Amino acid sequence: MLNEIASLNLLAELAMTLVGFTGAVTVLGKSAPSEWQGTARLRLTNLLVTSLMPLFMAFLSLILLHASLNEVVVWRIISAIGAAVFLVTGSVNLRAITRRNVSDPHPNPVVGLLLAVASLIVGLVSLWNGLFAGAFWPVYLLLCSALAIGCYMFVRLIFDPLT
Repeated sequence: MLNEIASLNLLAELAMTLVGFTGAVTVLGKSAPSEWQGTARLRLTNLLVTSLMPLFMAFLSLILLHASLNEVVVWRIISAIGAAVFLVTGSVNLRAITRRNVSDPHPNPVVGLLLAVASLIVGLVSLWNGLFAGAFWPVYLLLCSALAIGCYMFVRLIFDPLT
């Protein structure tokens, strides 16, 4: 259990760092987030979801573990919540990209499609873990995937000339 707690602490620290840098880049950007349209707003929303979700999920896991709940129950609860978040955000992003509701200035939406499909796959693995397995590795996969997507969105936020 010590390795799981250390891993969750590390993920919470990384997520907190990503949230802080996101706030700084957003505030110091060229325009206010309320003026952002379409793709830029979707990217900021995805960035906030993928950086805040691991933070709260890691904190919730640590709280439940310190409340002396069985580890399997904790991993199932966290996986079920994470599956719901990932399946909803993956579906919304996939719908926005395929229906072209969001006008993306970049002609090739392949990366967005890959991230949406990856979110759906991780969400399904988390759903399986919540219903059947109750193991730690799918929770770790869920939180690391959210942070990886968040880091990608952060880099894209910094280097996107439209925001």
